[in-house]
Amino acid sequence: MFEASRPPVAPSLTTPPRAHLSRWAARAGLLLACAASVATSEALSPLVTSEVFAGEPVTLTNQAPNFQRDLVIRVTASKSHARTVEPTALTKFTLRWLPEDPDETARPRFSFSLSTGNEVAGGRMQDTAPLAGEPITREHLTRLETTCKLEGPCEYTARVRFEMQAEGPKGSLQIDWTVVAGARVRGMSAVPEGFSVTVSAP
Repeated sequence: MFEASRPPVAPSLTTPPRAHLSRWAARAGLLLACAASVATSEALSPLVTSEVFAGEPVTLTNQAPNFQRDLVIRVTASKSHARTVEPTALTKFTLRWLPEDPDETARPRFSFSLSTGNEVAGGRMQDTAPLAGEPITREHLTRLETTCKLEGPCEYTARVRFEMQAEGPKGSLQIDWTVVAGARVRGMSAVPEGFSVTVSAP
């Protein structure tokens, strides 16, 4: 067992202030727009993005190495259109590794995914935790299913998953995360009337 004199656990990373969220939303809009233009050569309406959804701070440990949360991404318009929606989501998360033993140099592996249905959309990100006490930030782009036509609301249940290597070095991994969703409509050159994108908890 480790000595009782181990250092106190640092507080969770603070939620970004509104100004930081605004800058992140602007950057996310650019990334989502680029993703949509690469995804298809078909005409697309201008991108519309959601407000930034800030998830609750997460702490993973060897005893509780998994976290998952469902989100609802909803795309709507005032009028019905027989056109397909092109939706994307961008997740940004900041991690801090706090080893139980201050002399521990090993770092655990972690993974992140955002999935819709039974399939992982956009794949799974895997990486190594940062150096002790030094936060790192990662971004992960997900292209959602494009089978929904704007004849009514297009709604996607997206499952966010974080996982830490349970059998690795002892300690905790603190995570702050946000999601911005964006959508365009295929075959349209203008944004449909009343077009909106939201991200919310179920």
